[in-house]
Amino acid sequence: MFMSTVNKLVEEIDKERGKRFKPHFIVIGMIIKIALIFFSGISFYQATRFNSIIMKKSSYPWMRA
Repeated sequence: MFMSTVNKLVEEIDKERGKRFKPHFIVIGMIIKIALIFFSGISFYQATRFNSIIMKKSSYPWMRA
């Protein structure tokens, strides 16, 4: 969903600026995509790890999610 929005935005900027900027925006789009995948993967991994640690360490029922 979000990746298609980024692609559309890059395409619109490319149409407005002209063909000579195309490789530049392709590179920027690829970097944004890789960074988003990388950071979303890290945050998902850390969140699941953090939740499992909380559930293991805490004996309080209101701390268990």
